[in-house]
Amino acid sequence: MADAPANDNVQYRIGMLSAFFIVATAVFFDGIGFLLMLTGLGEIVTELIGICGSILFFVWFLFLGVNFMSGKSTAKLGVMGAGTLIELIPFINGISPTFTIETVGLIAITRKEDREKAEKKKSEQTKQSALQQQSANRTRNYFAQRRQIQQRSANDDAIEEQATNDNEQEQQQVA
Repeated sequence: MADAPANDNVQYRIGMLSAFFIVATAVFFDGIGFLLMLTGLGEIVTELIGICGSILFFVWFLFLGVNFMSGKSTAKLGVMGAGTLIELIPFINGISPTFTIETVGLIAITRKEDREKAEKKKSEQTKQSALQQQSANRTRNYFAQRRQIQQRSANDDAIEEQATNDNEQEQQQVA
């Protein structure tokens, strides 16, 4: 769904290629609206372009995985809603680059969400790795201590056996 990530650590829902085509389409819609306003054909047609463009971009962003009800939903809905409302205002919709500003804003918000999500995931992985390292260290320490105890026990047994042998030899010499 999304293009290749620009950064190895971040998987963007809207990659650079998709962002380019979205912004190019927005510039195209804004340009058509402006040209229609200049020619005088515009007001009704630009209203239709505004409605169709808003629907197109909404669906396009949904297709790319942008959820308008999660993350920075207030910002995304605000940008999308403000852009749609401006496109419905007569004359303004033909002369303002609303679609371009709207799409660039939504792309920026979405990419920022993706970066924050990647940073959070990296932080959690770092914490998990640290916990695993601590656990491995504890396990190594446990087994090292256990080996030391076994060696001490073996040494004690050897010393005790040597003492027993020495005692037996002394008793045999005395007898």
